[in-house]
Amino acid sequence: MKTTQYHDTLSSPIGSAFAILSVYSLYIVFIYRFLHKSEMIDEVSYYTHPLNSWQIGKVVMYHAYIVLKTNDWYWSIEKNDAGVTIQRSKNIEHVRDKYYRIKRKENWTSGIAMEKSKSVNNKTVKQFIEHVYEANYVNEEYGVIQKNCQQFANKIYDFI
Repeated sequence: MKTTQYHDTLSSPIGSAFAILSVYSLYIVFIYRFLHKSEMIDEVSYYTHPLNSWQIGKVVMYHAYIVLKTNDWYWSIEKNDAGVTIQRSKNIEHVRDKYYRIKRKENWTSGIAMEKSKSVNNKTVKQFIEHVYEANYVNEEYGVIQKNCQQFANKIYDFI
């Protein structure tokens, strides 16, 4: 898989967005540059939104992703056919409602919805990133039926 890193410098005052397309860049970017070893995860939430703006409901077809809350940041992690994306911001709206600074898909019957949420008291962001690295989620092939965004979000939610 090609190693690519995306860093949104325009959003640096409020956070950063990264698309990590290889295990190598995931490890280098996060472990050595952006993580505080003591940054505890306070809450994990499972969000969904429709895949298309013309879609009537979200019964089977929907995109799923995870939002983490720490004392200092909001983080999102999600998987699609382009790879695994991790975003970070001081404002929840920038990771919950946007993907690469573009508004997430919504329609007249459904939009962005938090499906479940739980408090966390024993995981750090560093442990979370190491889990993604060690489980090799970044290099897993994406599939519409298997290894899709919903299954990825479930794995992350269950770990945290």
